[in-house]
Amino acid sequence: MSNEVTSQNIPDERTQFTALLFSDIRNAAVLKHPLPADEVVEVIQTYRAYPRWRRIGFPTESRPLHDALWRKARTKDFAFRKIYDTRSALTMTAQGVTKFATVNVKDFEGLGFREGNLGESWRETHELRLHTLGNLTLTGYNAELSNGDFSAKRAVFLQSPVHLSRSIARFEKWVGEAMQQRGEELAELALKTWPNFGPADSLFGGTTSATFTGRTPVAVLVFGERRDAGTWREVLQSTLEAVRDAAPDAFDAIVAEFPRLLSMDAGKFRAPRSLDGTWHFETNLSAEAIARYCQQIIAAAGYAPNEWSVETK
Repeated sequence: MSNEVTSQNIPDERTQFTALLFSDIRNAAVLKHPLPADEVVEVIQTYRAYPRWRRIGFPTESRPLHDALWRKARTKDFAFRKIYDTRSALTMTAQGVTKFATVNVKDFEGLGFREGNLGESWRETHELRLHTLGNLTLTGYNAELSNGDFSAKRAVFLQSPVHLSRSIARFEKWVGEAMQQRGEELAELALKTWPNFGPADSLFGGTTSATFTGRTPVAVLVFGERRDAGTWREVLQSTLEAVRDAAPDAFDAIVAEFPRLLSMDAGKFRAPRSLDGTWHFETNLSAEAIARYCQQIIAAAGYAPNEWSVETK
């Protein structure tokens, strides 16, 4: 079932102006002393209440939507860039839309979308894929696109003169599988262009991360030490223990970088396991997710990718 967004709730130029005004006045890169959210909203409300503005301004039916937008925007911890996502979310939910595809799901939490509609593993996808090769591109419209709906970004990418960006538009949904596919394609292209930068052998003994599903680990090699590991959970635990022992000063930063994997609070996780009595880690993860977490943890600790590999059967 599809839902159409009617013209009365589509943000017009006045909405664009107030959103831009809000983000600029709160942005430290624009103003030396940016104003807090509640003071900026007071400025916005002054514009909205101005008689001439109201005479040529928003349709009467759309005012509740904008009232809700500025109520949310005046809260103390409201990030200035979130104004665009909140506006989009309120527009969609006002028309009955309850799901859409986006990797930036964290920015749409609490805005009326059911978690289940964001995908079973959306939290995992967000943490693992956000800053990876497959999710990066070149664009001159980053501020305008922000963390908006992928369908809107796709329309822009279709018109891009940059092939790197235009190639994203062939995907109808921007989910983990699409990012994985694009990342592998870009990596292959990069190795063809700069072959001297490629490893002599695969990090995974001739397999790719996509083949981990359905495979059983035998051992994990970390920093030259081979550790027996009969399950993916043991692969993850052995990797975490090796990094903690080799780089204790970096471990706190790693915990901060991966809050959905590591925490002192076991209650945050669906299937927690104790690392050392202080830290706990999530084990309810796919084989691919565990392998990718391990790679990223090795990199976050400051080590080369070839310091970690896994044997499977």
